[in-house]
Amino acid sequence: MALGWRYATATDKDGAFIENKAVGSSTATDPGAFRVMLKGQTQKYDIATPTEKVTVADPANVTDADLAKIKEKLQLEYSQNNEDANLADKKGKAVTDKDAKIQSVTKDDKGNLVVTYKDGSQDKKPLSEFVTKEAAVVAPTVEIPYSNKDTKEVYVYAGEENSFDIKFKDDSGKIASATVKQGGNRAFDDVAGEANTINTQYGFKANVINAETPATEKAPAVITYSGTPAATDGLAKDKLEAATKGENPEGMALGWRYATATDKDGAFIENKAVGSSTATDPGAFRVMLKGQTQKYDIATPTEKVTVADPANVTDADLAKIKEKLQLEYSQNNDDANLADKKGTPVADKDAKIQSVTKDDKGNLVVTYKDGSQDKKPLSEFVTKETTDAGKNTPTAKPQTVKVGDKPKAEDSIKNLKELPKGTKVAFKDPVDTATPGEKDATVVVTYPDGSKEEVPVKVTVKDPSSAPTDADKNTPTGKPQTVNKGTTPKAEDSIGNVKDLPKGTKVAFKDPVDTATPGEKDATVVVTYPDGSKEEVPVKVTVKDPSSAPTDADKNTPTGKPQTVNKGTTPKAEDSIGNVKDLPKGTKVAFKDPVDTATPGEKDATVVVTYPDGSKEEVPVKVTVKDPSSPEDPTTKDTDGDGVTDKEEVEKGTDPKDPNSKPESKPEEPATKDTDGDGVTDKEEVEKGTDPKDPNSKPESKPEDPATADTKAPAKPEIKTDLTDKAGTKTPVEVTAEPGSKVELFDKDGNKLGEGVADENGKATITPTKELPAGDVTAKATDPAGNVSEPSTPEKATADTKAPAKPEIKTDLTDKAGTKTPVEVTAEPGSKVELFDKDGNKLGEGVADENGKATITPTKELPAGDVTAKATDP
Repeated sequence: MALGWRYATATDKDGAFIENKAVGSSTATDPGAFRVMLKGQTQKYDIATPTEKVTVADPANVTDADLAKIKEKLQLEYSQNNEDANLADKKGKAVTDKDAKIQSVTKDDKGNLVVTYKDGSQDKKPLSEFVTKEAAVVAPTVEIPYSNKDTKEVYVYAGEENSFDIKFKDDSGKIASATVKQGGNRAFDDVAGEANTINTQYGFKANVINAETPATEKAPAVITYSGTPAATDGLAKDKLEAATKGENPEGMALGWRYATATDKDGAFIENKAVGSSTATDPGAFRVMLKGQTQKYDIATPTEKVTVADPANVTDADLAKIKEKLQLEYSQNNDDANLADKKGTPVADKDAKIQSVTKDDKGNLVVTYKDGSQDKKPLSEFVTKETTDAGKNTPTAKPQTVKVGDKPKAEDSIKNLKELPKGTKVAFKDPVDTATPGEKDATVVVTYPDGSKEEVPVKVTVKDPSSAPTDADKNTPTGKPQTVNKGTTPKAEDSIGNVKDLPKGTKVAFKDPVDTATPGEKDATVVVTYPDGSKEEVPVKVTVKDPSSAPTDADKNTPTGKPQTVNKGTTPKAEDSIGNVKDLPKGTKVAFKDPVDTATPGEKDATVVVTYPDGSKEEVPVKVTVKDPSSPEDPTTKDTDGDGVTDKEEVEKGTDPKDPNSKPESKPEEPATKDTDGDGVTDKEEVEKGTDPKDPNSKPESKPEDPATADTKAPAKPEIKTDLTDKAGTKTPVEVTAEPGSKVELFDKDGNKLGEGVADENGKATITPTKELPAGDVTAKATDPAGNVSEPSTPEKATADTKAPAKPEIKTDLTDKAGTKTPVEVTAEPGSKVELFDKDGNKLGEGVADENGKATITPTKELPAGDVTAKATDP
């Protein structure tokens, strides 16, 4: 409506003004004339077309609740049909204070949205422009890695860690939660100390999802089901073992499981979770335990082992077969998850195998960690050796010659006497002895059958006229060391007397030591002296896997025992092991190589001890071969083997046939006593006017009568090494004895532990060939003439019972609860270090390296509260 004409006027300072006649007929010409017109708000505003529609169940029947949502999203805009020039630039633009303009928002019976403005004017728009039909609710989907889709089974394998992923996806791209349930949709128990983790029984666990998580095609939500089968949660150990042991184990079902997830709309994967529903439940799967024999097979060898008799494979042959043995993934396994691995090599085969043996039917038997087995004829792994070169192994021996001298090839082969009669040796090329130094050479060994092999050797050429080098003046001694798998050994720890070498001496391994796999490794340490001279020392490095259980070989110490047999008689290996009855039931012993009894004499041999669990160790022994047709010297015969000759026992009234009956030792007679140890008896020194208590005061020596043999026993040796806490180790033992004498170590039962030769300073460092047993250890010295000293004063070897020092946690755990932050701990080198929470639950473990440092990555999130560490030494 019109609210009337109005006339604007103004007067300037000169009196001139805007003149309006202000009558009806003058409005068109009056310069200040304007008419005020009242318009409805509907002419100024319009309902804006919505950018986002409201989802409703029924667009044809919009509810009040739907209308409320529409009102929340409703927008106004300035009308695009308004002729008001003052609003021309606002046409189509949003009204910012829309709520101040609207009186109500309703709907009419014709399906329109009705906006009533404050002035009562209205705009209408079809409700269909504001709503869209609600889509059907869609539950998440699950993807289970079935080994056999038809039976809905997922295979897990005994004796090893298993893991498979259950994946969830949702049309919204997210899920709110996910878990795995047991029959009847019952929840599993939580794993104590592990957040968002459930115990799915029998050694397995799974993570659960309790927060909104992406669940798209490219990035699905994942539950990882993992573990090693174990006799827990009511599963008996004998039942578990029965299901996996042997060549064709039956396996067993570990139960039906049901995977479910809920999306943010509340839709979920629904499983009825009863026996009759497993075929149709979308999240159902059955965990099936299988033996490792179903997963793996013995691979057909690409290279056979050459043996003397394929029909009689020895333990030594078997050891070579084991070295070359390979596993492959079975080609007969119906596990869909391993389909792409069929026939491919198993990279970590040693972690899968418990033992490799042979049966009485000529088969190679591989027993896996779970007790299941695979067999293959040994004939597939061996081929007959036909040449002498294949049957023998000559070993190199370093030799030293003077400048200009011609070395003998025979002196560079250590076991020449053990090679076939008629074997010839010669240097491949002449050895240059014109200049001093260590020379590389090759000895060609030619056997009676014409076969040959080459042996690399070292020949050291010395100039007697030149000043001795540091290498000439020192004798570094090898010392065995033990390191953990994957640890780098230190060369210093392989030299027993490194502190006795000249200041500035450097030691290093010639080649890196392979510590990737457990076992005894041969290595060479290069010793470089301050004057630049060098020498090489062969050493042994034993690599142990701290995570594996100790074998029978680790837990037992067979002791060698000398035995005597007649010429031509086959010795029994059992008679060469002193404590064979103390070894585990089922232990087998055999000579590594046949003992040569064709000729009399003392023979070196090796007994291989094979334990019930398949572990082995070698024991060096002595076998004395006697010729019964040769008369025995009554002055040396010792029937009962007690170390006293029959002649002496008869003279002193004891029984020469009873080892427990022997003469009591008497105080040394003055006629033989040598107080100062200078090799001259006290009686002789007194007679010749020298001091029997001063080793530097002795009679002038006279030329020895060539007709007079050396019958004087060397002085009693002395063990210088403290053997406290050394029982069970191969700690090198230092002994002082007559220079040049052979020094032997014996345990309390008279079993030989090792030997060495006293150097020019009278010092011998002996590395035991077996672990030192608890009890007295003695030494005897034998001079080059064969005279044997009295036993040394016993040195007692005791076991290490001292607990390692208290470990120390070095990592600050502030704000680390709920994480798996690696924790650094200092502890005794080589000790196993374990982490525990405040309730004594184990959080993880590691092994302290040579610097006493262990870095432990927790196997579960660190809980709030105290964390402690414990160390256990080897």
